[in-house]
Amino acid sequence: MVAGPRKIIAGLLGLGLLVAAACSTARKTESPKVPQSPDKGTIQGLPTVEPAKNLKSVVLVFGPGMAKAFSYAGVIKALLDQKISIRAVVGTEMGGAVAAFWASSRSYSEFEWKLLKLRSGLKQKSSALASMLSNQGVFTQVIQEGLGGFQLGTSRIGIALGVFPSISSRVEMIASGNAADITLAGLGEPGIVESVMFKGAQSYSAASVLPYPVRWAKEKWSLPVIAVVAASARVIQPQSKKAKELDYSVKMSQFLTVAEPELKQADLVLRLPVETGSYFDFETMNTLVFEARRETLSQMDAVKKVLSAE
Repeated sequence: MVAGPRKIIAGLLGLGLLVAAACSTARKTESPKVPQSPDKGTIQGLPTVEPAKNLKSVVLVFGPGMAKAFSYAGVIKALLDQKISIRAVVGTEMGGAVAAFWASSRSYSEFEWKLLKLRSGLKQKSSALASMLSNQGVFTQVIQEGLGGFQLGTSRIGIALGVFPSISSRVEMIASGNAADITLAGLGEPGIVESVMFKGAQSYSAASVLPYPVRWAKEKWSLPVIAVVAASARVIQPQSKKAKELDYSVKMSQFLTVAEPELKQADLVLRLPVETGSYFDFETMNTLVFEARRETLSQMDAVKKVLSAE
């Protein structure tokens, strides 16, 4: 027997209601999306991209600068945009931290994600950054979280960090060992950031003695060296008017005077636009990265000239 039109329509309506109910239940029980870490592959950053033709690889030297050191990420991004191969990175103070984060990353997106977590970690620990920075424990937590168990000497690129042991009269360039421990050892700055024990001695930033280890980098890799300066020779007046911030700004001006003979040994010096804002203003990360990338791209002809293989 063939069902009547009314029965067929009623059956279809009933089926539709069942489907709608099932969809509604699925939506209610669907798990919320959890933000994931960035792709660990080679996507935005192109760290394994083939180098530009007829150009040598480059060694980058990053110096001190606290929050201004975020600028170094913009330089890295600009070079990757131009498919320039970064053979090694050398760093002191916060420049060493950025270098370690880059060496431990497998893509620029992962590197950027780590820097964002670093910035967020510092901001969450205290609203008064200048006061907080005297506590090395704050740096210890965020650096260890960002670098984990990464070991210098195991990355896809060369890396060395400068540390100034209190029992020595010279800066030690360290290229192997636990990256977090070495990074923290190189952050100590009297009156600014507390020093830590490293290899049985109190250790400090290399910034006061050798802010930019250019000659060491040239001897180590025998490649063109570009020194990147994220500091101002002029004393930057902090908006907060806190003595600690002003003291650091004065020290940075002095460090650059010490650095000039070493900087002259570089094949090229990139001086980034960091005149505005405090050395402790970690919230300016995005602006610093953008401006550094733009400045590096504006000097790309000079960069390619020193890297020319001809």
